[in-house]
Amino acid sequence: MNRAKANILVIDDEAAIRDLLSKILARDGHAVTAVASSRVGLKAFDEGCYDLVYTDLAMPETSGWEIASEIKKRDPSSIVVMITGWGIQVDDENVREQGVDLVISKPFQISEIRESVAMAMKLRKGADSDSSDQLDSGTALWPGKKRMSG
Repeated sequence: MNRAKANILVIDDEAAIRDLLSKILARDGHAVTAVASSRVGLKAFDEGCYDLVYTDLAMPETSGWEIASEIKKRDPSSIVVMITGWGIQVDDENVREQGVDLVISKPFQISEIRESVAMAMKLRKGADSDSSDQLDSGTALWPGKKRMSG
């Protein structure tokens, strides 16, 4: 499958997750900037041009919800993927209101990361049009739906 290459920002305070995401994404040919804090992440976002942002939900300085909201204020067309180890089921409407486009639960599979990039690029391309059909496609990556390992 031919995937468009993306410029991606990873914000996660856990070095192991940050490094794993960076390696998966870089191996697929994407340009990746990885940072350990929300403060540094928002600064990097302001200084760069990113198609996609992965952020952890729970971080010491600022939650992933707040990061998503700030990113959408700065660039509404940016796609935000929330990664959570809390295993929570989140309300789809609340997720959209907070500026999160996709949710992935930890532990995640490499295929889920690849699928999230592909879906994010479709959402990004559709940012100027009504992309609600893509959002409601039933993907396991959409909020509230947890992909089971198998």
